[in-house]
Amino acid sequence: MFSTESLLLSRNQFQKLTRFFLVLLFIEFIPYNLNAQVGIGTQTPDSSSRLELKHSAKGVLSPRMTKNQRLAITQPAKGLLVYQTDDVAGYYYNEGTAAVPVWKLLQSSWVMESTGLNFTSGKVGVSKANPTYPLDVNGKIAINANPTINWVDFAEPLVHEFSFNNFSTIAVNPSGIPAGARYILADVFITFPTSDDFNMLLGKNLGVNPVSWTNGRGARPSSSMTPSALGACVKLTYQGELDGYTPYFGNWYNSQIIPLKNTGGFDALASGMFVSATGWVYLVIRAYSL
Repeated sequence: MFSTESLLLSRNQFQKLTRFFLVLLFIEFIPYNLNAQVGIGTQTPDSSSRLELKHSAKGVLSPRMTKNQRLAITQPAKGLLVYQTDDVAGYYYNEGTAAVPVWKLLQSSWVMESTGLNFTSGKVGVSKANPTYPLDVNGKIAINANPTINWVDFAEPLVHEFSFNNFSTIAVNPSGIPAGARYILADVFITFPTSDDFNMLLGKNLGVNPVSWTNGRGARPSSSMTPSALGACVKLTYQGELDGYTPYFGNWYNSQIIPLKNTGGFDALASGMFVSATGWVYLVIRAYSL
């Protein structure tokens, strides 16, 4: 028979022995816990992951909060990810630091296709908030380091008027065009008191190499429209009565791009008239490009 003392002693020994084995298990568990992977829904998590969640019908739900709640997070870690439920909803992550957070929205509208990168919805603004066009750029656009035309509309169109004669180059300097402008976008109205056809050249360096660009009716344009001349001006053909027009009412040319000289303004040169007469040009300048 066991006595009460011997039974109590056996229990005490058992408790001590149990604690001893628990300590051994804890010591063995520590390195395993620091180096092993954890799997939820799988007993074989990928060796490259610290945590792998696996399920065929459910996903992972990130913390959901409003914009104000997101911005109120104190010292958000770099890479912190949350889902914003209001304003522009979506996943936001901190691209900055904890001290200086920079929250970025993970966009899903950019799609990489076989032909290139496609933005599937909305509008894209470059240095411009709330873009109004599919691509809205605030500033110059350069292609191979060469700036392209970037139109800036005048609040009110500029109006300028001047007279001309045959083969007489005129320096035209409309007021209100900013210094450094490279082009203007203008509507041009030309009137001439006779029935002759002629060409009006508007651009730069016309006095250096004036071009008639007539060469008779039906002539091939490539015989006179050289690339160097085309790059310096725009050519407008005035059609007189011989082509079924009444010259006394003039001809109207919409949305003409006129290259400007480095010093500002442009030249005007009429060529092809057969009589000595004076005509008039009326400009409505709507925009410019730096």
